[in-house]
Amino acid sequence: MTFAANAIENKDTYSVVQDIESGVDHIVSNTDNITLFGIDIDIFNFIFAVLAFIVGVFAAIFDWNGFRASKRTADNVVRVSEDVQIAQFNDLIRHFYRNMICSLGISIRQINWNMHNGYVSETHLLKLKTLPEDIIHLEKYNTDRTLYTRMHEVKLLLRNYDSEIDIALMHFKDRQIRTESMLDDFDNLLFKPFYLISTIVRLEKEVFPKRCFDIESNPLSQAIFIIISEHFNKLADNIDKLADRIIPLATSSIDPKIVKYFDNGFSRLTKMIDDDTKFMDMSDILNENNPFLKESAREFIIRLREGKTNRQTCSFEIPGYMQALSSNNFDVRQMLLFAISADLEIEREKIKFIEFVDTNKKE
Repeated sequence: MTFAANAIENKDTYSVVQDIESGVDHIVSNTDNITLFGIDIDIFNFIFAVLAFIVGVFAAIFDWNGFRASKRTADNVVRVSEDVQIAQFNDLIRHFYRNMICSLGISIRQINWNMHNGYVSETHLLKLKTLPEDIIHLEKYNTDRTLYTRMHEVKLLLRNYDSEIDIALMHFKDRQIRTESMLDDFDNLLFKPFYLISTIVRLEKEVFPKRCFDIESNPLSQAIFIIISEHFNKLADNIDKLADRIIPLATSSIDPKIVKYFDNGFSRLTKMIDDDTKFMDMSDILNENNPFLKESAREFIIRLREGKTNRQTCSFEIPGYMQALSSNNFDVRQMLLFAISADLEIEREKIKFIEFVDTNKKE
């Protein structure tokens, strides 16, 4: 082979080698590290690291939200202490007393000479509801099976009471419903408030024996404290709305069935009254340390007892009421009936009634 031929052959071989090297460089360049801020970084590891960082950020966010939710739940469990639960029971007793008064006012307005020509405003009935989820905190009692069961029973009673309110409202708004059926609704609405108060009292006697603001007192006495205090609060705020003479509930012209339904619930509570709770000291209720009585109401009742209230601002009369109010020790059952009669008179004026439209009437 001549020199020229060898040169040509070597040149071809060199070209092939260069092509191979060029291909390898191209492959290497596609798979080589990248440079970021002067640092060589493997591209695949970099991509995986970025993705892992993004996933980690989202996981951290979800974990933080979960932690906050768990912390809120834990804080709520801690926050719902015995004192808080007792305070909620106290307010529930006040609420049920007001419910009973309101239900009596509704019954008088709804049951009118056996005519169903309209219904009481939804506002009055919807305000009777208790929202058991906000009152009974079962998560606090899940370590005590017996206590959890008792609290769960109370929660179901409150939920059923709310359902009965919804059903009553549905019946009142149905112009085809007969008066007899509505009377059955009032059997629940008038019986349940005092029944639920007595249920709370029994529960507190067993579970929270030292629940009262006065340790020497007892749950029933404090329940009566709350009711009488609420009556005094309403009396002081609404004295101008009372008639000159208030007819006691037992001798009023209310439908006898309504009175019967009320008596069933009222007797449920008063049957619990014993020798220790038959009479109550008025000075205890009017004490400055009574947390259930407003200061303005306390001052008003004191003036009323001392005869210093102008008759123009206090012209009402209930047979026997002033005598009981002026006594140092009053009969609890009698005072409760007095309070109900006066509060009912106040409530009756507030009941709004919506009449059905007579579609057959020609205008």
